[in-house]
Amino acid sequence: MQSRSETNHLDPVSPCSPPLTNGFLCASVSSSKTTPLSSSYQRPSVSPLAAAGHSHAQPRVPRIPKTTSLDDALQYWEKGDVSLGLTTPLKMWSDIYQPSEYRSEAQKLSMIHIVRDEFVKHCNGNWEVFEQHYPGLRHEYTKLIKAVRNARIARGDLKPRHTRRH
Repeated sequence: MQSRSETNHLDPVSPCSPPLTNGFLCASVSSSKTTPLSSSYQRPSVSPLAAAGHSHAQPRVPRIPKTTSLDDALQYWEKGDVSLGLTTPLKMWSDIYQPSEYRSEAQKLSMIHIVRDEFVKHCNGNWEVFEQHYPGLRHEYTKLIKAVRNARIARGDLKPRHTRRH
């Protein structure tokens, strides 16, 4: 009959799962010496793919800063804002990142794109025309989004949302 300490070692047939022995992980299959689990492990600051020079290793997608005005939306779309961590202009995101990489920012990206297109295409990039269509909304971003949605519905560019009634 085997003693308790003999049963805590790896079976040579199944080297895939090293057993824990008194809180220690076996160092290797062939060695009966054990080493403690390291609690001071730190993740590398550069991903292994980036460190190896792989071209498909992309930096992490930045967060879109809070947008409070049309000026912010235009700035973030055209140039980004390095001081707020937006190092890549939003207009380049679809070329650089996969949609799955920026899905947490997709709604903000879409709203900025829609508001920017409204200013550039329907107001011809003219502040006076914009002010005629959306008076006082240049610095009221949430209200501007709602007004642009209503204008798109009125033009037939967008179908209205139907509310559910229970």
